[in-house]
Amino acid sequence: MLISSYRIYEERFPHWVVVTGFDDHFVYVNDPYIDYKNGETPSDSINMPIQKSEFCRMARYGRAGLQAVVLITYGDDQPERSERPHG
Repeated sequence: MLISSYRIYEERFPHWVVVTGFDDHFVYVNDPYIDYKNGETPSDSINMPIQKSEFCRMARYGRAGLQAVVLITYGDDQPERSERPHG
């Protein structure tokens, strides 16, 4: 999902994160950015909890309030592997 990085990094740039889940209070994201210079490790960026109200503010970018998400699913309505086209 595209977010504004300002509320996390205090810099204004578009930033992509992977939403891994949510509950009544938080949206959990994996953030591909790891600040090694400040001692962060990859595990610091896994399932980061962000309050839902805060995430709603972050999920827009720029004055126009651009929003973007790439949704990937795999469900029962998908054809079996042998039925998928080859090529």
